[in-house]
This record gives sequence, C-alpha cells and structure tokens, in this order.
Amino acid sequence: MRKSAFCSILRSSALLTLVGTVGYWLAMGAHRGWSQNRVPTTQTDEVTGIAFTTYENRFIPGIEVLGAGLALAAGLFALGFLFHSPSSTNLKPSNP
Repeated sequence: MRKSAFCSILRSSALLTLVGTVGYWLAMGAHRGWSQNRVPTTQTDEVTGIAFTTYENRFIPGIEVLGAGLALAAGLFALGFLFHSPSSTNLKPSNP
C-alpha cells in the first residue's frame, strides 16, 4: 500500500469518526453535561396531585463522549500527516 493511499484512509477515517461522533451525540440527546445512565423524570400522583421524581434507566452521552470522539478524529487526521509524503516539485534550474 502506498503512503498516499494510507494517508487518504486515515483522513477518511477521521472524517467518518467526526461525523459519526457528532451524529451519535446529537441523536442521543446532545446533553451538554456529563453522561448520565439514569434520567430523572417528574411524575404526578393521581390521587394526591403531589409531584415526585422517579429515575428511568437510560444512557445519555455527555460532553466527554463528544470530546473523546473529536480527539480521536483529530488524532487520526494528524496521524495522516505523519505518513504523508511531501510532494516533489521538479524545480529545474533554468538556463538562459
């Protein structure tokens, strides 16, 4: 495999990771705090009318999931530059 092909694969993986992480975070609720595995829900007692809080077992990814995914995408993108071969421009001296 050529270096340029490997570089393209790394950069494409970085883009896919970026889009996938942001899409997952947005689809699951875009919670701007820490991740939660129990979500508080307020319910009202039918007889007395008193409001009380119950907890629903559900995972909501927080900002650390988004940050970890973005860091992974940035790392893959930067790693693509490590394997990037510099383009060789043929600079021939001109003879007047």
